[in-house]
Amino acid sequence: MENVRNILVAIDLGESSAQALVEARALAGRFGSALHLLCVVQDPAALSWAPDAETGMLSTLVSQMQQDARAPLEALPPARAAGRS
Repeated sequence: MENVRNILVAIDLGESSAQALVEARALAGRFGSALHLLCVVQDPAALSWAPDAETGMLSTLVSQMQQDARAPLEALPPARAAGRS
């Protein structure tokens, strides 16, 4: 079996993301891999009203979305290091 050194998990903080993270942590523990998370959020510039919005408004919205995503990520329990219980 190949040595898997890195695992990338894309999450959107939805319910299925929690299960994806559980599975990815199990794989990372099994292979001794580094686990990397990519949190995916909607691009506010793609919203239908975005072309008419002021630049400052979109910037504020992006900052708020980043804060909203960061809080649950920081609340995740730390993964155990490979080989430790």
